[in-house]
Amino acid sequence: MLRFYPQVFYKLLLITTTFLFAGNIFAQKPNITYTTPLTFTAGKAVKLIPVNTGGSIPASQFGKVSTFAGNGQYGTVNGKGTAASFASPSGIAVDSLGNLYVSDRNIPNNAGKHAFIRKITPGGVVSTYAGNGTDGSADGPAASASFNNPAGLAADINRNIYVVEPFGGTYSNGLVRKISAGGVVTTVAGGGAPGIRINAQDGQGTSASLSVPVGITLDNAGNIYLTTQNKIRKINTSQYVSTFAGDGSPGFIDGYGTTARFNQPIGIVADNSGNLFIADYYNLRLRKITPDSLVSTEAGYGAIGNNDGPGTTASFNNLSGLAIDGVGNKYVLDGNGSLRKVSPGGVVTTIVKGLSGATITYYHGSIYFPGINTIMRVDVTGSYTIQGPSLPDGLVFDPNTGIISGTPNVPGGPQTFYITASNSYGSSTASVTIDVKLPPAPKYMKPPKIAYNNVPAYFVTSTPIIPLAPKNTGGVVPQTTYGSTSIIAGGGPPTISFDAIGTKASFIYPLNLATDASGNIYVTDRSKVRRISPNAVVTTLDMNGKFTSNPPPGLASAALFPGINGVALDGAGNIYISENLYSTIQKVSHSGMIGPFAGTTISGSKQKDGTGNAAAFSHPGGMVVSKTGDLYVTDVASIRKITPAGVVTTFAGNLTDNAGVSFKAGHPPDGVGSHAFFELPQGMAMDTAENLFVTDLNAHNIRKITKDSVVSTVVSGLINPSYGIGVDIKDNLYYSANYPVYPNTGPVTTTGQTIDRDGNLIIADVNTQTISKMILTGYTIDSVLPAGLTFDGKTGIISGTPTTPAPAKAYIVTAYNAGGNSSYVIHITVASNAAPTITSITPAAAITDGTIVINGNNFTAATNVTFGDTPAKSFVISSPTVITAVVDNGSTGNVSVKTPFGTGTFGGFIFVPLPAITANGPVTFLSTGSVVLTASPATGYNYQWSNGGTVIAGATASTYIAKQSGAYTVTITANGVSQTSAVVNVKSVFTLPANNFSVSATSATCIGNNDGSVNITAVQSMAYTATITGNGLSTPYPFTTSTAINNIAAGSYHVCITVAGQPDYAQCYDVVITEPKNLSVYSVINSDNSLTLGLSGGSRYNIILNGTAYATSSNSITLPLGEGTNDLTVTTDRLCQGSFKRFINISGKIIPYPMPFQNSLNLNVGNTMVNNVSIEIHNVGDGKLVYTKQYINQSGVIQLDLTGLQGGVYALHLSTDSSDKIFKIIKK
Repeated sequence: MLRFYPQVFYKLLLITTTFLFAGNIFAQKPNITYTTPLTFTAGKAVKLIPVNTGGSIPASQFGKVSTFAGNGQYGTVNGKGTAASFASPSGIAVDSLGNLYVSDRNIPNNAGKHAFIRKITPGGVVSTYAGNGTDGSADGPAASASFNNPAGLAADINRNIYVVEPFGGTYSNGLVRKISAGGVVTTVAGGGAPGIRINAQDGQGTSASLSVPVGITLDNAGNIYLTTQNKIRKINTSQYVSTFAGDGSPGFIDGYGTTARFNQPIGIVADNSGNLFIADYYNLRLRKITPDSLVSTEAGYGAIGNNDGPGTTASFNNLSGLAIDGVGNKYVLDGNGSLRKVSPGGVVTTIVKGLSGATITYYHGSIYFPGINTIMRVDVTGSYTIQGPSLPDGLVFDPNTGIISGTPNVPGGPQTFYITASNSYGSSTASVTIDVKLPPAPKYMKPPKIAYNNVPAYFVTSTPIIPLAPKNTGGVVPQTTYGSTSIIAGGGPPTISFDAIGTKASFIYPLNLATDASGNIYVTDRSKVRRISPNAVVTTLDMNGKFTSNPPPGLASAALFPGINGVALDGAGNIYISENLYSTIQKVSHSGMIGPFAGTTISGSKQKDGTGNAAAFSHPGGMVVSKTGDLYVTDVASIRKITPAGVVTTFAGNLTDNAGVSFKAGHPPDGVGSHAFFELPQGMAMDTAENLFVTDLNAHNIRKITKDSVVSTVVSGLINPSYGIGVDIKDNLYYSANYPVYPNTGPVTTTGQTIDRDGNLIIADVNTQTISKMILTGYTIDSVLPAGLTFDGKTGIISGTPTTPAPAKAYIVTAYNAGGNSSYVIHITVASNAAPTITSITPAAAITDGTIVINGNNFTAATNVTFGDTPAKSFVISSPTVITAVVDNGSTGNVSVKTPFGTGTFGGFIFVPLPAITANGPVTFLSTGSVVLTASPATGYNYQWSNGGTVIAGATASTYIAKQSGAYTVTITANGVSQTSAVVNVKSVFTLPANNFSVSATSATCIGNNDGSVNITAVQSMAYTATITGNGLSTPYPFTTSTAINNIAAGSYHVCITVAGQPDYAQCYDVVITEPKNLSVYSVINSDNSLTLGLSGGSRYNIILNGTAYATSSNSITLPLGEGTNDLTVTTDRLCQGSFKRFINISGKIIPYPMPFQNSLNLNVGNTMVNNVSIEIHNVGDGKLVYTKQYINQSGVIQLDLTGLQGGVYALHLSTDSSDKIFKIIKK
């Protein structure tokens, strides 16, 4: 088997190409380019064509089988192509130049020599490369060497060929032979001591034994690997043989090294990373061995079959031949006669069937294998090959032209693909980066703005109307029929899930719906997720994360999700699936990766929040994704929220199923977050403000949940709510119910509902097993037009010939487009051409704004109604025979109705106006006066006067003399209809003489004494009340002729006097109560030793100076002073004003006084300012200093506070500017 070395191949090919170019200017390899990078829009068809500026690229057919060499005859004839013959060719390999090598062996009972190694050039020329044709194991030059039943072949980078002989050794042990590039055959390994079956011995080179080696390959380091009897053997570059994997016993075990088991491994190849791949014949699997000997299963699940699919979902039948290309694709030839391709990701696909062979090799886009005495070729790539990840869903690659075309369905990140074009001179590879984006957000479509202009005031019966067409100054309104419904998909073969186009497809149980920005519709159908493209092609999600047509059972998504409920998509094109059986949320990425997103599959797990599989759900249902990528899911009694990172929280409701809970009136309570309750929420939708709307099935309600988790009930009392709920771009809410929802369609059972990118309502119906589309654009009118007129819902045009009169009616026409809607009210009247007639009016009299019903005929075109020649304030034509009119400020007379065809009149109407009252003089007068009041109109009606709402007996004339105060009205009446005038207020006034009251005040005797008073006397004796307010008082004092209000503190007061029975009379006064001031004395010693006193606060002052009494009413008095200390006392005639007492010393001597003293001692330092005064007092007994004080700029008497001294004798030391004195002082 060949290990393909692309780096060497390209290097050698470049040299060859350069040589050929020098010889022939047209012999050159291709040179292809693509425009890159490329950004495609999901939902939009594309076609990417390569540009080739190099050599031409021959066309080849993918999967084409052809004979490369040999004619099928048994023999060893050399020659070109089919001129050559082979004798049971088995092994095959290719070198870096494209030369094929074939092990051609003897078959028992066939005469001749046939044990050769044959060589086939790229041009198909067959020659004998090594071997003399006889069985044996002789080394030596290629032509003389012999081989014993040669099998597997491999070539290294130096074009040395390695040959496996399963039974070539001395003890029937296997051998590995080498044919050097120079044509010398040697034995590399094997042939040692007996090692049959599982006991093959490791060792150096030919001392080791090999048990039935069959397959051979080399890695990049030059190590050789063999498939032997249930072992994988390794021969390193030093030719040491060891067991790399497998214990030699047949079986199937993955694991490291000899802990693994195989069951007749045959084919073997190595990739660029040193991984080995083994065709495990009886295990029916393709096995993989890493460089550190870890054995795993790459594809196949161990049962005979021919199913394609990813990894272990595929099946094989006795794998044998195995090859690999430069990008890691494996090619397997199995017992089904099928050539299978296994991608680097493990996905198995069938290339071609009906082959016969056992070993294969790969070169330059083709598989070569020995057939029945032939060498066959299968083209597995075409003229162009593509390497890289799978193309975006919806795009296909044409290997014959290199064109990438199709319609990408879902967005995805940038992906790079390598496209190679080949011819016989070489190849060219171009890289193409493809990025599929969401379609741009739909351009904001202006909502329509319609109006109907020049609408006639009326139409005439039997006369065709000029069609009324709406004028639209807003967004375009599609010419569609609003509310019309058509089936998009479904209705095909019943009871099966079948992919096809439109109504040829079939669904089993379409439940929930979702749409993407590309216009695709996603449907949950029992255990499958189906997709309906914009052109109605229905496909099914397979286990590769792709939507394919009718994938086989093992590949369909049902194998992963046996209980699908809800489906939703985010802005990146990722699909989310709520799976009810396992209670998980699955995610299908836009690149096709499928895996769990949140929730655990562990049976019996209680609902809980958490991240990823740490969270648990009970019965996840409807889903919706917010603009920020948060996923909201309905659960059995809650709404769960999942962030893009997989963090699950309870958004509203609680994690119990409310089993057995009885709610008031059967409705679970609203609330915030966990304080709200649900009863099996299912369908869910989101409006433009990201409010959630949920169908709460068992509660028969629709609930709203704000972004702050506030839950409210928006629709209640639903009869048969279903899963389906949708919100359009204008936040209109749509919901499904299990009863007829379309006119004339019979019973339906609608489930899922969603709004597509064009604003249409998409509906799933489990009864008819169809998906339908309801058009939500076009025109509607709210009620049936008059007979003979028609409304066109596609254009909004009203036309026809009216047949019956119809009163004016307002019709609401609404236009809808994807941007919103616009409504316009149009008034239509149909009249006959006869003049109107009036037969009666009810009632016969009315006031302003009174209603009159006019009966008659031919009223529908009425343009004017009058009452006594005054136009009606308004009127409504209720029917051709009835007008209801509102009377304006009219007049008595005839009632008339006017139409374009004449005027009808009716007499006897009386208008009752609002009466007015006029007074013939002032309405305010003394209690002895009066005023005459007159009603207008003064005649023609019945009159009744009232005062304050009370009827005045006998006052029924149009005039009335008012003598008392009051609110007077007059009511006029005619034919039982009355009007009452506005109020006229009349006032009879009471008064007293201005000098009737005398008010005086008496001050308080002393400060703080509350002994002031107010005295009141009245000239006329009546029942008075004097109320005094101020300074906290508000006290009434009743009296008849006089009263005194005593015990009042000094202050300002307000006194009001009222009279009993006269509520409008009051006489008020302001009164001030005063009080004497405190005594204040200001003294000045004059230069002549006299004393002048300034006095205030009293009216008379008493003065005692040195025992002599003086009295004065003046505010100033001057008295003589004597030598030494003068004793002064001043009082007033009121003891409460207190007294003033001072000692005044006019002597030049400084003498402390009084002596002895109690707590205060005085020192007179004279009238002259002394700059510094210092006083110290010492205890005479012990000489201690007990008091000290300093003064600055001092004159007059200094008073010392000696309260702290104890009684006793002390020495006072007085120091001044010019003297220093000591006094003896005594404290009592």
